[in-house]
Amino acid sequence: MNQVRTTSRSRWAAIGAAVAVSFGAGGLMSASATLSTGERSVFVPIVPCRVMDTRPAPETIGPRATPIAANETHTISVLGANGNCTIPADATGLSMNVTAIGGNASSFLTIFPSGAAKPLASNLNWTAGQAPVPNAVTVDVPADGKVSFFNLAGTVNVAADIIGYYVDHNHDDVYYTKTQVDAQTMFASVNANGTLRRGSTGVSSALFAGGFGGDYTVTFPRNISSCVFVESTAATVEGNNPVPGYVGATLQSPTSLYVQVYTIAGDTSVQQPFNVIVTCP
Repeated sequence: MNQVRTTSRSRWAAIGAAVAVSFGAGGLMSASATLSTGERSVFVPIVPCRVMDTRPAPETIGPRATPIAANETHTISVLGANGNCTIPADATGLSMNVTAIGGNASSFLTIFPSGAAKPLASNLNWTAGQAPVPNAVTVDVPADGKVSFFNLAGTVNVAADIIGYYVDHNHDDVYYTKTQVDAQTMFASVNANGTLRRGSTGVSSALFAGGFGGDYTVTFPRNISSCVFVESTAATVEGNNPVPGYVGATLQSPTSLYVQVYTIAGDTSVQQPFNVIVTCP
């Protein structure tokens, strides 16, 4: 068994202990740490929970029920009990799936730690009147436990689902194994043509036989009927803006080893790159 020791409180700039999964610019990345000393951050997957939804009732989650305005920065608390989530106080980073809903102007969201300078980058882009646009986002959590959402233009409602968090651990205190981490969190980053860009051990992907243009099959090396999966659009090339559109997934029976993923732009099924993250108990 490949055993990895992990480490406390270095912030998550050193993400990479055990098998850490990082999400940014629509991409995913697996890394294995081999250092025997120092501090490390490790990813802790959770059943996805919604920490914020700015839409009017009954969809509202959190204290705000109005869209984020142009050039507005909306800040929320993410540590402790907020929305439908309870995140431990020692979390140093979050992995989220963030969705822009009903934007009335072409714009983008920038998500960053509260109190930090807003970076010159976007996490999520959309055009006026576009269908809901999701993307996977990783963000550092500062000492005050708050995260900020900046909208450039128009108004837009935002829903944010937390799918996991990062914590720091002392290298000499806690042991994690690659096998244990892989069994809890699996992922696939898939190209538009159905080939696997990267993924967890034993994961495969292909275009769904007999399906429409944007139908795919992602197969996992274990039964995932008791797991939770989150899907999002991805960048065509890492570092570029996410591809506009919508991505959904359904668990397939009887084997329960794979999900069928569909990607849509407007009302049309089209081939687009996407990510799927599976979190298991």
